[in-house]
Amino acid sequence: MEEWRGKPKSSVRQAWSEYDETFVEHEEGDGRVLRNSVRPSLFFNLDDLHFGPGFWRVVPGLFVTVGLFLTFLGLISALGAMQDDGAASEEAMTNLLAVASAKLIMSLTGLLCSILFTVVLRICMGSVEYWIGELNRLIEDRLSFLSLESLAVEQLDAVREQREHFRRIGLELVEELGRPLREDLPRAVSESIGNAVSPLIRQVGELGTSHMDDMVKDLSGQITTDVRGALGDASAQLAMAGERIGELVTRMDATSGKMGADFEGASERLTEAVG
Repeated sequence: MEEWRGKPKSSVRQAWSEYDETFVEHEEGDGRVLRNSVRPSLFFNLDDLHFGPGFWRVVPGLFVTVGLFLTFLGLISALGAMQDDGAASEEAMTNLLAVASAKLIMSLTGLLCSILFTVVLRICMGSVEYWIGELNRLIEDRLSFLSLESLAVEQLDAVREQREHFRRIGLELVEELGRPLREDLPRAVSESIGNAVSPLIRQVGELGTSHMDDMVKDLSGQITTDVRGALGDASAQLAMAGERIGELVTRMDATSGKMGADFEGASERLTEAVG
C-alpha cells in the first residue's frame, strides 16, 4: 500500500493505517494473534474514503435548474417581442406558443437528463458501496472482533483464577504461620516457665522441710484449742435447751389440766341442758 499512488488509493492506504492502530495483540493458545477492537466499517465507508459523489450529486439539480432558466428566459423574450409589435395578433400568439412549446421541451429535456443522471449516479454509487461492503466483510472474516463482552468474560475468568491463587496462598501462609505457634511456641513457653519456676520450687521445698515441724505443732495446738472451745459452747447450748424443754413440759401439763377441768364443766352443763 505504501507504493500506491493516486487519490483513491492514498485514501484507502490512509484508512488502513488508521484501522491498523486499532489492532490488539491477543493470546490464543500458545501464540499471539491480532484482533480488531473496532469494526472496519468505521474507517472504510464512502465519506472517510472520499468515494462519495462529491460535486456530481448537484449535477441532476443543475440540469433542472438550467432547463427552467432557459424556459423562463425564452418566455420573457417572446413576451417582449409581442410588446414591441403593439398588438396581440394571431401571428404573434402563434409565435408565442411556438416559443413556449420549445422552451417547455427544453425544460422537460433538462428534467429527463436529471432523472437519467440520477439513475446512473445511483447505480455507480451502489457499486462502490457494494465493493466497500465486500471489503469490510473480508476483513471481518479474517479478523476476530474483540468485543467488550469477550473482554469482560476474560477478565472474569482471570479474576476467578486469581481468587483461587490468592486463596491457596492465604491457606499456605496461614499454615506456615500457624505451625510455629502450634509446635515451637508451646515448647518454648514450657521450657521458659520450667527454667523460671525450678529455682522457686527448690527454695520452697527447702523452706518447707525446715519449717514443716513448727507449722504442724502450731496447727495442732490451734485446732485443739478451737475444738475445746467449740465443745464447751455446744454443751452450754445443750443445757440451756434442756431447761427450756422442761419449762415447756411444765406449761403443757398445766394447760392439759386446765383443759380437762374445762371439759368436765362443759360435760356437766351439757348433761343438765339435755335433762
